[in-house]
Amino acid sequence: PYTHFVSLPLRGFDNRMAAFQEAALPLIALTRHSDAKGQTYHPTHLFSKPAKLHLTVCMVTIMKRPEDIERARAALASIPLPKRLTVKLSGLDLIKGTPDHANCLYCRVVPNPDLDALGKSIRAAFLDAGLTDAAFEPLWHCTLMNTKYFDLHYKTHGTAFDARKILRKVDGDFGEVMVGEIHLSKLNATSLDGYYASEFSRSL
Repeated sequence: PYTHFVSLPLRGFDNRMAAFQEAALPLIALTRHSDAKGQTYHPTHLFSKPAKLHLTVCMVTIMKRPEDIERARAALASIPLPKRLTVKLSGLDLIKGTPDHANCLYCRVVPNPDLDALGKSIRAAFLDAGLTDAAFEPLWHCTLMNTKYFDLHYKTHGTAFDARKILRKVDGDFGEVMVGEIHLSKLNATSLDGYYASEFSRSL
């Protein structure tokens, strides 16, 4: 099972994410979920937390043995870093579901050769270290809404939402952001700053 993932944190989108949530909230209709008697559901729990916005490079499995941690550290240290990396997020799309029964809505990343090269180097290093698998095919994206957040919060399952009005009416241009670090993030763990807890990271 995966225990970590390599991420590129996207800092500074708090205001843009707040604006997106404000615009999208009135347009949301939950279309499917397992009900709990007397439960009141709030669609705000569909949204990603601004402090956790990121791009996923690859999923990683690290056992608790010291040698596995050291292999991961060495893999991250071996990656040639760009002097500067800026990415642009623009356009809304879905990963899972259909527009009328959506599960995950994301913002697209504008094609970027520098980002692609960095991602390829990271995946190759962790693949050589035996910490990831070649089957992982990345789709550069920033998740904005995901029903797994909702289901986790309410302990429900099978939730979906109607995203048709959001896709038609909400501005999906988040603009540019500078990527400041490569982060080996722990799954299901959060640091004091609200981002995923770090095994270690490298600054760009």
